[in-house]
Amino acid sequence: IRDELLKILFGVWDHIKNYGHHRAENFALDWIGFLPGKRESRRFIGDYILTQNDVEKSTLFPDRVAYGGWPIDLHPPEGIYCKRGPNGPVRELKSPYSIPFRCLYSKNIENLMFAGRNISTTHVAFGSTRVMGTCSVEGQATGTAAFLCKKYKITPKLLCKKHIQKLQQQLLKDDCYIINLKNEDPEDLARSAKVKSSSSRKLEVTGISGVTPLDRPLAQLLPLSSNFINHISLHLHSSLKKPISLSLYLRKAEHLFDFTSNKNLLATSATVPPGNSWVDFPIKQKFSRGLYWLYLPKKTGIGWFFSKKETPGLNSAAFDAKLKRWQPGRADYCFKIEPVQRPFSPENVINGITRAEGWDNIWISEKGFPQYLELEFKQKVRLDTLYLTFNTNLSNYLSLDYLKGMDKSLKNWLPALGRIPETVKDYALYYWKKSWVKFIEVEGNYQRRRKHQFRRPITTSRLRLKISATNGSPEAMVYEIRVY
Repeated sequence: IRDELLKILFGVWDHIKNYGHHRAENFALDWIGFLPGKRESRRFIGDYILTQNDVEKSTLFPDRVAYGGWPIDLHPPEGIYCKRGPNGPVRELKSPYSIPFRCLYSKNIENLMFAGRNISTTHVAFGSTRVMGTCSVEGQATGTAAFLCKKYKITPKLLCKKHIQKLQQQLLKDDCYIINLKNEDPEDLARSAKVKSSSSRKLEVTGISGVTPLDRPLAQLLPLSSNFINHISLHLHSSLKKPISLSLYLRKAEHLFDFTSNKNLLATSATVPPGNSWVDFPIKQKFSRGLYWLYLPKKTGIGWFFSKKETPGLNSAAFDAKLKRWQPGRADYCFKIEPVQRPFSPENVINGITRAEGWDNIWISEKGFPQYLELEFKQKVRLDTLYLTFNTNLSNYLSLDYLKGMDKSLKNWLPALGRIPETVKDYALYYWKKSWVKFIEVEGNYQRRRKHQFRRPITTSRLRLKISATNGSPEAMVYEIRVY
């Protein structure tokens, strides 16, 4: 196989260099790889085989322990010799899908588990599960399962039957994400506490990075926290000389990537004047708490201002006429809501979910420091361990510093590796004993997850997390606090 691949490679290079009109006369081949990488390898059979239907329909398995979201990306076994071409069709997925534990252990070898490209899937499902991000979360699930098998002295098959909830809860405790599963750890004291904060950010996007023309329909997904909306204001640009009417439609979303609904909950319109302006679209309607998305139809001469600063729980999309579906974007369109919505409330830090999913699931403060979160317990509790989960913007691009200079078009999207602006940098922990007593102080943090365990247990009725600085963001953000 290696020799055949080298023959193909040098044959292609010979064509580029010596035949046709490729303008490569003065090019030199500097380096090639000599070790072939297998895109697809043998797969083991587990108690369940993940299928294309499971991937495309996002089947929620009761024993789910990992997830994927990469498109189904198939290459024909014939490779470059395939008459249809070396690449097969790419099937985009509407949402992430779950991977059951039954795909990670052998059907007939009782002490064999696996993770990565060898898990129990069909050839087509493998076209999505094969990528490194998906393989890595499978690896953590398998490693955690091995620990529990040893702890309970049972096989993986029995672990799946008798203790799958313990495996899932341990993964959540270790900051893994499992679709539609939340923290239900009975030992977590924070779950029953009351939470308050110094402030909570209101729901709006006002910073301007540019404007997107309405040469195709555009959409913005957002979490609505209160039941009555008077109006929604959009920051628009009109290159027309006269005012023009523009329609707005509102639809329901089930999760952060859901732009599939065709049912309009509301249709309204407003007049857009020439130039740049905030345009009020009347709503005057009640809505239940949840995710919604609004969209503007195609309109020549009109543009919608956007901000590249992404906010958890928000998402945008543009309609692709060729693919006939909404394609999520990497910016948020500018809007305001009246009355003010505050979905980034402090209660989110104990709701059991540490990713934006069916809700934003994060506390975000107003601008300025210091900011604080406070937990008040029903009675005095004895504790010795705290888990803090901050925001490292897992949806953002990451790079080394030098990549900023290499790609100027992405300079605002590529923070230095390990220094995400949204991540809390300096913070302190206090407990109440007639007054606030500081017992932990951290400076220079860049990690999403921090575990603080102390030798002498603390007995108290209140805890406070005081945040003095982030790595660049003007707002403090916290996904979760756990107390043991």
